[in-house]
Amino acid sequence: CLRAQRITQLRSLGDLMVVLGLMFVRIGFRIVDAMIAQNAAIGFITSLFTLVIVAGLGFVGLSIARERSAQRDAARQLAAARRADMAEESLGQVFENMAQGIMSFAPDGRLRFANARAIELLGLPPGLAVPGQPAGEIRAWQIAHGMLGRTDGADRSGPSRPVHERTLPDGRVIEVRTAMPTSGGILRIYTDITDRRQAEREVQAALDRARAAEATRAAALDNISQGVMLLAPDGRILLTNERAQDLIGAPAEMLRPGCRFGATLDWLEAQGLLGDDPEVHALAREAVERVATGPTVYERPTTRGRILEVRTTPVP
Repeated sequence: CLRAQRITQLRSLGDLMVVLGLMFVRIGFRIVDAMIAQNAAIGFITSLFTLVIVAGLGFVGLSIARERSAQRDAARQLAAARRADMAEESLGQVFENMAQGIMSFAPDGRLRFANARAIELLGLPPGLAVPGQPAGEIRAWQIAHGMLGRTDGADRSGPSRPVHERTLPDGRVIEVRTAMPTSGGILRIYTDITDRRQAEREVQAALDRARAAEATRAAALDNISQGVMLLAPDGRILLTNERAQDLIGAPAEMLRPGCRFGATLDWLEAQGLLGDDPEVHALAREAVERVATGPTVYERPTTRGRILEVRTTPVP
């Protein structure tokens, strides 16, 4: 409002100068006409008076130009101030609607800005996080109320520790990111990562249970007297216990997970380990090719002169 009044005053002054200049010019010409009508010999005085009028007009024009320039400068300043105010207001609205908490501190350690989310996340009381408040006062309150979590009463975040986490007394986990703006001071961003950490703990617990179950299953399979092999629908080996590897008699590299058991059967046939009975060969192939509609049982000799019973059961 003050800037608008200043522009209005400048415009009024400029208009007044124009009016006065025109009045002086009109009066001057009237005087000149009267003097010429009375005596033509006063040409020198007329010329001098004309010169004075011209100089006066020049002065008036210069004054008007200066006032107009001042008006333009004031208008530009006003427009720039309005743009700055609008940008600051828009930025403030963005900060207030963020899911993260924002706190900005000046180089002297005083608080510049704190949005409502930061106050909520940190549990600060009303009237503490206000512009101009020393950071030490805020930290002292946090220490007194145990709100610095695992930082043990000292907020050590800074350039050497740009990201750290705090576990608050109520169990919430807050991630604190610290940035050092080029304009000076400190900018801190607070994010509630409680749900993320809880999900990570649940996933890790599930993985630990799965590993434990796998270890138990593997131990059980490796300590039974029967050999067990699990095949995928495409005939690839998914699992083979130690006893199965020993009984089948094929090289270990042909019984590893991912290998095709059809290739293992080809090797067993080439070594004569499936015997001479064509039915045994057919049953072995049916198990691999998943054409058997129910459990199959056949016998074949082993390399140690023993008879091996092979039971194949399709699984859903």
